[in-house]
Amino acid sequence: MNGNTNYFIEIKDAVNAVESSDALKQWKKSNPEGFLAYAQTFIDINKPRKEWYLGYYSGNVKRIATFTVSETSNVVLNAEDDNQIQDESLSILPIVLDDVRLSLKSVLESIAETHRKEYPRELQSEIIVNLQNSDGKTIWNISYFTRSFKVINFKVNPSDGKIFSHSINSIMDFAGN
Repeated sequence: MNGNTNYFIEIKDAVNAVESSDALKQWKKSNPEGFLAYAQTFIDINKPRKEWYLGYYSGNVKRIATFTVSETSNVVLNAEDDNQIQDESLSILPIVLDDVRLSLKSVLESIAETHRKEYPRELQSEIIVNLQNSDGKTIWNISYFTRSFKVINFKVNPSDGKIFSHSINSIMDFAGN
């Protein structure tokens, strides 16, 4: 990752924008028990995109509504991204935002160091960043897509930046499954 970190919005700024938006307030009228279930952004240093996709889950209707936050803090509810959860066994838990103590910038810098040490020949082209609750813990799940058609995946503790795990796979490993 290069030194320019002006190509993304920090997660807490994105959540604050959604939480104070009319779009979420309107949605909450029908889904008062709804909670933040995931947050996702894409980072491509060649094509800056400054937006987050925040998914709010409503257990009453088993749906996730996705809100997009742009760099101008404009918030839009994406009606086409209102997804019904089909798998009844799937346990969707809230993100604990208080567990996110480090900035995304700090987490990405930590990952970049591991990337350089462990995968020095793999040049990144795009990064997909997810904040999610996995097994009862809020984690960063960050995937580097490389120019050699591989994916390097990092799972990171949002409190201290410790990398739980990292692995590399060919994109072809995901095809056809």
